[in-house]
Amino acid sequence: MSQPSSLQIVIEQESLTISDQFIVLGAQPFDDLHAIRLLGTRLEQSGYVRRTFTAAVVERERVLPTGIALGEINLAVPHADAYFAHRSALALATLRRPVPFHNMDHTDQRVPVQIVCLPVVANLRAFSGVLATVLKVLQRPELLKTLCAARQPYDVLRALSEAFSAVA
Repeated sequence: MSQPSSLQIVIEQESLTISDQFIVLGAQPFDDLHAIRLLGTRLEQSGYVRRTFTAAVVERERVLPTGIALGEINLAVPHADAYFAHRSALALATLRRPVPFHNMDHTDQRVPVQIVCLPVVANLRAFSGVLATVLKVLQRPELLKTLCAARQPYDVLRALSEAFSAVA
């Protein structure tokens, strides 16, 4: 039996695609903005977002950083406005070595991030609810450990499917 290469999750009546082409395991970006560009470029090439999406996410990250200190495994959830999205999706990278992101709560501090999740929400009305749910789900320590230990994109798809099903 073949493993699925993508899945759909529904949050706030918005269907997000999580595809193996949007998952990067063991990435080695040289800084936070490179990590964002790595995921944003994949979304642009797939047609899920406008060609200006990655630049918008980078600019937003400079002004409103998204690093979240959670303890053992830290997270960043960079994103851009719904204007830049054609279709909703979720891209995710695990990092081989932690990369410093500015802290969301204390912007003068940096957080060593091991997972970068880039949600794309095309429906403006659903945007804040989707983002809140993604943040809630991804702050679970056991899920973060599972994502960091993933050896193939299917492992990430399965873990995210289970995690989001639990909040549906």
